Amino acid sequence: MAARYCTDSFVLATILAPPSTLAASPNVGGGSFAAATYFWKITGLNGRGETVVSNEATTAVALNGTASLTWAALPAGTTGVKVYRGTVTNTENVLVATLGAVVAYTDTGTAGTAAVPPAVSTAEISSMLTEAGSLRDSTHPAVVANPNAFVTTVPVAGTNHVSPGRLQYLAVHPSGPEL
Repeated sequence: MAARYCTDSFVLATILAPPSTLAASPNVGGGSFAAATYFWKITGLNGRGETVVSNEATTAVALNGTASLTWAALPAGTTGVKVYRGTVTNTENVLVATLGAVVAYTDTGTAGTAAVPPAVSTAEISSMLTEAGSLRDSTHPAVVANPNAFVTTVPVAGTNHVSPGRLQYLAVHPSGPEL
C-alpha cells in the first residue's frame, strides 16, 4: 500500500481574547501596601490555558492602603482571571491572585508569588489541523526522487497534536483520500 504525504500542514487555532479595559483606583486603609505607585495587568483563563495580558492599569497607593481593580465583561469562554502586579511600568512580575470569572478585585498588597504573564496565549478555544500544498503518494516521482523530504510522523492525540477524530480517520484511511 502506498503512503500518502502532504507537503504542508498547519494548525488553525482560535484563541481566547484577553480581558480588556483594566482600571485601578486607590483606597485608604485595609491593606499592607508600602506607599508607592503600582502597576497591574490581568490575563484570562480557560480549560486550555492563559491569554496574553490586558492593558496596564496604574495608581498610587497610600501606606497600608488597597487598590480596586475593575475590567470589562470577560470574553465568552473565559473561566478565570490571573492578576499580576509590579512596581515598574510593563514589568508586572508578581502573581497576586487567580480568580474565577469575575470583573473586579481588591488588591490588599499581599506578597503573591514571583511570576510573569505569558508572552504567547495558550488559551485556545478550538483548533483544526489543515493540510495544504500538494498531496503525494509514496510512489509519486517527487517522493521517489527525494524521499528524505517526506518524513512519516505517527500522529498522537492530545493538546497540540492530532485530534481524536483525525486519528480515527487515519486509522480507517491510512493512505488518505483519493484525489
